Amino acid sequence: AVAGAWEAAMIQFGLAITQEQQDVRAELFSVILNAMHQCADHLQAFHFLGKGLRALFPNNDVQLYFRSSRHLRQVFPKPADKPGTVRLSLEERPEVMALNGPTYTVTQLNGQTRLLIPMGINNQPAGLASFTNLAASRSPYGSRRLLLQLIHFLQQATKVVSQRRDFAN
Repeated sequence: AVAGAWEAAMIQFGLAITQEQQDVRAELFSVILNAMHQCADHLQAFHFLGKGLRALFPNNDVQLYFRSSRHLRQVFPKPADKPGTVRLSLEERPEVMALNGPTYTVTQLNGQTRLLIPMGINNQPAGLASFTNLAASRSPYGSRRLLLQLIHFLQQATKVVSQRRDFAN
């Protein structure tokens, strides 16, 4: 992808994935990370991460949360009608348990089966990625190999988000 044309590249790779050209997945991972590196701050980096994940997994509802000192705040997609926040003090909430839990969690949330993947650096939670359909047993994405690739990719993306946050401050 030509530098700066990240969104167009994500759209093109996303179209290839919807046409079952799974061999472009690694290139799309790279495009997403490059786009995130060009961002002015961590919220813009989360935005590109969300757009890229939506292209990677077009049949999924992708949600990204940023961890602040007291809340998980949904930053992708931005909630239209109400703030998408979860108080960290609500330890029984699946999002909060997943944030501090294992590498991934499959849980029921608002009537949907969701795959929750904590995003952190050095055991410090920075955010949470949430997906529908990735946890479904008949999902074309349900392979263990793809799940491990996604977890590794999100670890790399979290480092970029952290760098963008530090750069903006």
